[in-house]
This record gives sequence, C-alpha cells and structure tokens, in this order.
Amino acid sequence: MIVKNEEQFIETCINSVKDVVDEIILVDTGSTDKTIEIASAIASSSITSSSIASSSIASSPFVSSNQNLKIFNYEWADDFSAARNFSLSKVTSDWILVLDADEIIAEEDLKKIKYMIQTTALSGFQLLQRTYTNDSEQTLWQKTSPDNPFAHGFFGFVDIPITRLFKNNPLFKFTGRVHEDITPSIKAQKQPMVKSPVVIHHYQYSRGKDFVRDKQLYYLELTLKKTKEQPANPKPYADAGIIYYNYKKDPEKALFYFQKALEIDSTYKQAYNYLAKIFMQQGKKNQAIEILNKSINLRLEDETTYFNLGVIYMQDDKLEDAVGLFNKVLAINPNKLAAYYNIGLILIKLNKFSQAIEVFKKAVSMDPHDTRVYLHLAKLHEKISEPKKAIRYYKQLINLQSNKDNQQKYHQNITNTKHNQQEFLDKIYQLENKLYK
Repeated sequence: MIVKNEEQFIETCINSVKDVVDEIILVDTGSTDKTIEIASAIASSSITSSSIASSSIASSPFVSSNQNLKIFNYEWADDFSAARNFSLSKVTSDWILVLDADEIIAEEDLKKIKYMIQTTALSGFQLLQRTYTNDSEQTLWQKTSPDNPFAHGFFGFVDIPITRLFKNNPLFKFTGRVHEDITPSIKAQKQPMVKSPVVIHHYQYSRGKDFVRDKQLYYLELTLKKTKEQPANPKPYADAGIIYYNYKKDPEKALFYFQKALEIDSTYKQAYNYLAKIFMQQGKKNQAIEILNKSINLRLEDETTYFNLGVIYMQDDKLEDAVGLFNKVLAINPNKLAAYYNIGLILIKLNKFSQAIEVFKKAVSMDPHDTRVYLHLAKLHEKISEPKKAIRYYKQLINLQSNKDNQQKYHQNITNTKHNQQEFLDKIYQLENKLYK
C-alpha cells in the first residue's frame, strides 16, 4: 500500500487484513498527519503470520522493527506506478494483495482469497472495487441493501473490476503515472488471470466532496503528462476530458480531449457519451443524436447512450419514444434513479398522475434524500385529492431540509427544490384546513 495523510483510515484498513497475511508493506510518500504514528503503534503489536500463506499487502507509512509490518519512506515524484513498483520491490511473499488506505476486505472474502491462491494455477485476479456513494447518477450505480454492514451510511455503490491480487513476479509492474494498472504487464507475459467476486470495500467519498475534487484536479496534472508520455493511448485523453467536464466545468477543453481519444480509437465508448452531453449543453441537438446513433451502430451503446437519447426525445416532446429509451436504461441498470425521475415527469405531462406516483415511489426507495421526488409526490397527491398523503410528503421535505447533519453526511444539497420550509408549512396548513373544515 502507498499512503499519504491517511490517519482517518489506516488503522481500519490494516486491522481488516493483518491477521491473515504474512507481511504488510507500507510505503509513505510524505505524510504530515498521524499516519506514521498510528501505523507504528500497530507495528509494535503482534501481527499473526499464518492464515494466508504466501500473501502480502502493499500498504501505508513509517519504518518499524516488526518483522511482519514493514514501513518505508518514499520521495514522491508525481508517479503512482513508480511508488507502487517500489512497494512491490519490498515484498518477500509469493502472492501480493494491494489495498489503499480507504479500503477494507471482509473476513469471508479473505477466506476466499486464501483458497484462491492455494488452489489456482493463475497468475492474477481482478477483484471488485466497491466504491460507496450516494451519487445515483453515476453509471452502474446500485442501491445497497439496508442491512449492508459495510455501507457506513451510504445507500449505494459502484463496482469496478480492478487487478489487486497477483503473484510476486519481478516482470509484473504497474504502468501509468496516474490510474496505474498492473493488468497490461501480466497480460504481456501471457499469464492467465480471471475476475473474482471478492469485494474491496472502498470509502473515498467518506472524505467529502472537496477532497474528491482536489484529488481529481491533481490527477488532471498527471493525466496531461501521461498524454505526452503515451500519445497513442486514448485513455489518458478521455480521462482528461472527464476531469475537465466534471471538475473543471470546461466543456470546450473536454470536447477537445474526447475528440482526440476518438481520433486514436474510434471505438472508445466513454468518449461518445461525453461528447453527446457536451453537444446537448451547447444546443447542438442534431450532433448529439448523430454521435449517439454512431455509438449504437458500432455496438458501443450502454445505459448512458439510451439515457442521453431519451433526454433529447423528452426535450422534443417525443414522450413515448423517450419512455421507451428510459425503460431500456432500466433494463440495463434497474437502479438508475434519473431514468425513473424522467419517466415520472413524462407521466405528469401526460396527465397520468397515479402512474407517476408509483414511479416516484420507486425513486424514493432508491434515494431517500432527493427532495425533488418528495416535492413531486406531495404535489401529485394534492392533485388527485389525497391531502393526508400530500401532508406526509411535505413534512418529510421539512425534515430533510432541517437536518443539516444529514446534508453533510450525504454530500449533497438537500434544499435543491428551490423552496423553503415556510412554503411547505403553509401548504400543510392549507391542506389541514381543508381536511378539518
């Protein structure tokens, strides 16, 4: 593991795995908080070296005399792969498990890892990095079960396969100064590897929006360097486009980098969807439709392709076509909140109020903190003369807007309805007067 200023997470991360690995390698790249102090305290205690024979974890900071937890300092040089590879050079075990400080692995999955490495002829495994987030607009976002002990207050997550478990082979190296990956190195040696259901629970969004934004802006600096180092690789261009679009709020720069990615690889799917979004924002609807249809013709379509087309048809009042496209989205990803929300808006426009209520109820079940949905439900129940239900939703809106702690916890503006509490109180007063006249 490589770390810097991870005092919030480092203890939990190490404790989640320390009893089932042979050694922990922690490489600190310049911490100024208590990361080293915390890790040193763990190093001074005993780490069991039994359960996963021949396994290792690349981890966090400082130098310790404990033979199982080894801490190294490393001078940061704007290159994640270089730091990762330094950590690999210190491993003595036969297998390597790589974690970041804001990640943990459940006990039952550690048992699976033990079995996997003892019985396989493979050289590596892709694990599922499960990033917990309440941003239901993210592609592949899934709602988590209410009793998920690893959700830590989040109500959804995104799963991405990532190569984090592999044999200790000096020919296996991470590449890329940012978004580093060891997969190409393993494949270059023609070594077999497969996907595994083992989950890495990832809590990046527990750090707050500011941290995530600042991290992405730093990644942009490294990504731009990467475009010069790997000019024939479309990924760093697309990565730069994503950061310009989502974090720099610069669609023109994003457009340039997405177009560059497609010049290199005309099948780079992610670029098509972002180009369509930019064209839509610029009012170039026909160009957006053209790029989305090209994606479909190349068989590159995904939920975002259909969603963006649905938004365009919705704007053009092709409402039935739009509903069909949003339903295609839900067939791919049943947890796409925005698809439910847009279907609900279309049903309102078609005066199908009862159907709209059912759709918005589904949306609430996925995101219980989206005030827009509660407002629509309140107004719809008012519309169909169900004042008691309308009052209930107005009261829920007031509770959401009153809960400032909740606003911080879920990293979103829960007052995004552009209404205030007094308006909702007035509505409740009016409806109660009608009820009890």
